[in-house]
Amino acid sequence: MTWRFVTPSTSWPTRWDSEVANYGDLAHRLTAIGADIDEIAFDALREAVADGEMQRPVDDKKLMQARRAIEKAAGILRQLDGDDSDNW
Repeated sequence: MTWRFVTPSTSWPTRWDSEVANYGDLAHRLTAIGADIDEIAFDALREAVADGEMQRPVDDKKLMQARRAIEKAAGILRQLDGDDSDNW
Protein backbone atom coordinates (compact mmCIF):
# COMPACT_ATOMS: atom_id res chain seq x y z
CA MET A 1 0.00 0.00 0.00
CA THR A 2 1.28 3.42 -0.91
CA TRP A 3 0.57 6.30 1.41
CA ARG A 4 0.07 9.76 0.05
CA PHE A 5 0.31 12.85 2.14
CA VAL A 6 -1.67 15.88 1.14
CA THR A 7 -0.42 19.27 2.11
CA PRO A 8 -3.41 21.47 2.86
CA SER A 9 -3.67 24.68 0.92
CA THR A 10 -3.59 27.98 2.75
CA SER A 11 -7.35 28.30 2.20
CA TRP A 12 -8.08 25.20 4.29
CA PRO A 13 -9.01 26.15 7.83
CA THR A 14 -7.09 24.42 10.56
CA ARG A 15 -8.47 23.72 13.99
CA TRP A 16 -6.57 26.72 15.32
CA ASP A 17 -8.15 29.15 12.86
CA SER A 18 -11.07 31.25 13.96
CA GLU A 19 -12.80 30.29 10.70
CA VAL A 20 -13.22 26.63 11.59
CA ALA A 21 -16.69 25.46 10.63
CA ASN A 22 -19.06 24.30 13.31
CA TYR A 23 -20.95 21.02 13.13
CA GLY A 24 -23.95 22.60 11.42
CA ASP A 25 -21.77 24.18 8.73
CA LEU A 26 -20.05 20.86 8.06
CA ALA A 27 -23.42 19.08 7.87
CA HIS A 28 -24.63 21.68 5.37
CA ARG A 29 -21.51 21.24 3.23
CA LEU A 30 -21.91 17.45 3.29
CA THR A 31 -25.55 17.80 2.23
CA ALA A 32 -24.41 19.89 -0.75
CA ILE A 33 -21.84 17.22 -1.65
CA GLY A 34 -24.58 14.58 -1.45
CA ALA A 35 -26.65 16.65 -3.89
CA ASP A 36 -23.63 16.85 -6.23
CA ILE A 37 -23.28 13.06 -6.11
CA ASP A 38 -26.98 12.73 -6.95
CA GLU A 39 -26.51 14.98 -9.99
CA ILE A 40 -23.55 12.91 -11.19
CA ALA A 41 -25.53 9.68 -10.73
CA PHE A 42 -28.61 11.04 -12.52
CA ASP A 43 -26.48 12.36 -15.39
CA ALA A 44 -24.85 8.94 -15.78
CA LEU A 45 -28.25 7.24 -15.68
CA ARG A 46 -29.69 9.67 -18.22
CA GLU A 47 -26.70 9.08 -20.50
CA ALA A 48 -27.00 5.29 -20.16
CA VAL A 49 -30.70 5.42 -21.10
CA ALA A 50 -29.89 7.65 -24.08
CA ASP A 51 -27.26 5.13 -25.17
CA GLY A 52 -29.82 2.32 -24.99
CA GLU A 53 -28.27 0.61 -21.97
CA MET A 54 -30.53 -1.89 -20.24
CA GLN A 55 -28.69 -1.96 -16.90
CA ARG A 56 -27.82 0.76 -14.47
CA PRO A 57 -24.37 2.34 -14.86
CA VAL A 58 -21.49 0.50 -13.22
CA ASP A 59 -20.63 3.40 -10.90
CA ASP A 60 -24.21 3.95 -9.73
CA LYS A 61 -24.06 1.48 -6.84
CA LYS A 62 -20.86 3.00 -5.44
CA LEU A 63 -22.16 6.54 -5.90
CA MET A 64 -25.31 5.70 -3.95
CA GLN A 65 -23.22 4.05 -1.25
CA ALA A 66 -21.11 7.22 -0.97
CA ARG A 67 -24.24 9.40 -0.86
CA ARG A 68 -25.75 7.32 1.96
CA ALA A 69 -22.50 7.55 3.94
CA ILE A 70 -22.46 11.33 3.48
CA GLU A 71 -26.11 11.58 4.58
CA LYS A 72 -25.30 9.53 7.66
CA ALA A 73 -22.31 11.74 8.52
CA ALA A 74 -24.38 14.90 8.01
CA GLY A 75 -27.08 13.53 10.30
CA ILE A 76 -24.57 12.77 13.03
CA LEU A 77 -23.10 16.27 12.74
CA ARG A 78 -26.60 17.77 12.99
CA GLN A 79 -27.20 15.79 16.17
CA LEU A 80 -23.93 17.09 17.60
CA ASP A 81 -24.98 20.61 16.62
CA GLY A 82 -28.33 20.16 18.36
CA ASP A 83 -30.36 20.47 15.16
CA ASP A 84 -32.27 17.20 14.87
CA SER A 85 -34.52 18.42 12.04
CA ASP A 86 -34.61 16.28 8.94
CA ASN A 87 -35.29 19.11 6.48
CA TRP A 88 -32.47 18.28 4.10
